[in-house]
Amino acid sequence: SCCSTQRARRSRSARVTFTLPKRDRVSIAVYDLAGRKLAVLADGEYAAERHFVDWNGRDLEGNPVGAGVYFYKMKIAGQTFNRRGVLIN
Repeated sequence: SCCSTQRARRSRSARVTFTLPKRDRVSIAVYDLAGRKLAVLADGEYAAERHFVDWNGRDLEGNPVGAGVYFYKMKIAGQTFNRRGVLIN
């Protein structure tokens, strides 16, 4: 598997982990259940290694979102992956 999500310890955030075998373009965005884009976690070139990006539980305008289930859409190496994450208050 290319990637995973987990709740960061002791904070109201979620961590997305991904590993690239070679330098490549990565974009990761967070969506709510209605399909609205809430946040952009990554959008650019990343080196060949393991990476971590954290979502602080805020939307694009900096407002905190409620606890619940959210989806991460990851575009990595020309492929799209959808993952589910949970944000806990």
